[in-house]
Amino acid sequence: MKIVAGKFGLAVAALVILSGAVALSSALAADTLTATRSIPACYTPGQQVTVTVTITFTNSNPITSLGISETVPAGWVFVQSNADIDPNGNTDVGADDTGPGPFNFAFIDAPTESPVTIQYWMTVPGTDTGCKNISGQVQYRREAGQLLETITPDPSQFSNCGNPCPTNTFTPTDTPTITNTATITDTPTITNTPTRTLTPTDTPTRTNTLTPTDTPTRTNTPTVTNTATITNTATITNTPTVTNTVTDTSTPTPTRTVTNTLTPTPTTTQVPCDLSETRVKFLPPILVLHLFGDRFVKCFIDLPDCADARGVERSSIQIVAVNGELLDKPISPLQWPILLLDLDRSGTPDDILVMFRRHELLRVLRPLRLSRVTVVGHHEALGTFEATGLVLVLW
Repeated sequence: MKIVAGKFGLAVAALVILSGAVALSSALAADTLTATRSIPACYTPGQQVTVTVTITFTNSNPITSLGISETVPAGWVFVQSNADIDPNGNTDVGADDTGPGPFNFAFIDAPTESPVTIQYWMTVPGTDTGCKNISGQVQYRREAGQLLETITPDPSQFSNCGNPCPTNTFTPTDTPTITNTATITDTPTITNTPTRTLTPTDTPTRTNTLTPTDTPTRTNTPTVTNTATITNTATITNTPTVTNTVTDTSTPTPTRTVTNTLTPTPTTTQVPCDLSETRVKFLPPILVLHLFGDRFVKCFIDLPDCADARGVERSSIQIVAVNGELLDKPISPLQWPILLLDLDRSGTPDDILVMFRRHELLRVLRPLRLSRVTVVGHHEALGTFEATGLVLVLW
């Protein structure tokens, strides 16, 4: 179950717990789960490949956690998965992690509708050749214990686009011997040999002369007339006039009248963008110390709609305080990946997704306490922003 307050409220998500399998109760016998993997027909060294795992299941006894574990070719580098972007997804695979892995992916909230898809991308080493395999399992829970299901085909095989995998050739080594001896003792003799001579006397002559008499004439001269006249005359009049007249009537100097005419230039006042409206959300918002989990914690930074996230200096984003107390050493996120998002579809990216290392965050947070974590950054045109998000640490 997930509880969300506002756009970036605190989300309390189901924890994915993958432990040893126990016996499956008879009540689950009617439920099924299958998983298939699709890959490109071949790979090109130095390029990215996409792997898609589709999981189909019945859910009369609800699934409480779901994830996969994939063993990939040695040296292949993990780039990204759809779990890195989807707030309901989770992964403990980090950028630049390499095969054979395993690469583990899981859902923070267990899915209730079938099918579901996990998709991830890898970069192939530039010198890789030959055939490569991927194999893996689905790990999930229902009412009791951990259950496993192999992802098919097992394994999935890649061919090099310039050097396809060899096909299997079957060469029999045994030569069967067939013994079939038949004896024919009846030899018929034919004594009637007719002689027939055919002499053709007619020589057919065929003349086929085609003389076309019709010469088709095709006339197709389209005439297109498209004359458009656009008249756009706009007149703007905004010339306020201020007249000050001063009359000097003192004697003996004759009366003098001075007239000053002031024509001010219209000015436009631009409302400044207020970065104090910036908000921060951490995912997952709950960290459990004694359970293995993600190596990274996602941080969503929601700037005001008037701010363009492309103006934020990425190296300036840091965690500087916890519960109002400044840290001795600020914590910086990974420099890649840093994603610019437009979650409210305004046409301008005003959201930023960064990744902090889980163990660095745990060093400054106190267990059994809801901590206020302060994140700062600098926008090249609008200045410095500061916002606070919540993280809960459990034993």
